[in-house]
Amino acid sequence: MIIKNSRDKVVYLIKKASETKEMYDELVKPIKDYDDINNTEIFKTIKAFVETDGSYKKTAKSLFQHENTIRYRISKAKKLLGMKNSNIEFLMYISLVVKMDDIYTDNKLY
Repeated sequence: MIIKNSRDKVVYLIKKASETKEMYDELVKPIKDYDDINNTEIFKTIKAFVETDGSYKKTAKSLFQHENTIRYRISKAKKLLGMKNSNIEFLMYISLVVKMDDIYTDNKLY
């Protein structure tokens, strides 16, 4: 397999590393399992939250939800990840979670 650019190489290495897959399972699986069991959209909400730079208002608008619904879902995500008191760390963490999900669920990537 020939990897043409640096971005593709990084994605390939991340996707192939077993430790990264274990980390992905630890970070993403609890949220997606919770969504499946409870018919919620916590993961979709944190993905939109990352895409809107942590704005509750913009996330609510993009998901056609009330802002308080978004606040509740983000609070639930923090609880699921054991990060109730740390906003900066939470944003960093969910940014990583969203990027890892993109890498592991995008079939176009190695």
